[in-house]
Amino acid sequence: MVVRIIAALALIPLLLFVIYGGLPLYIAEAIIGIIALDEFYKAFKSKSIQPISILGYVFAIYLSMRHVLNLNSEYTYILVFTLF
Repeated sequence: MVVRIIAALALIPLLLFVIYGGLPLYIAEAIIGIIALDEFYKAFKSKSIQPISILGYVFAIYLSMRHVLNLNSEYTYILVFTLF
């Protein structure tokens, strides 16, 4: 029961971001995406696979912030083809 209460308290700020939307939601999305990507890279490193992590972080932040910057999908295609 205590674990559920702690989990609920941890998710209340996320709910506020979703309700208010806008820039706080995009920032929360970027932070959660970076944390998830970091865990993904740690899993690969434990299997002795060395991913190019900085590239992934930059692209994750770009994907999260492209709506804030009002970038069209053409810029996304250019970035993908340039980096990969």
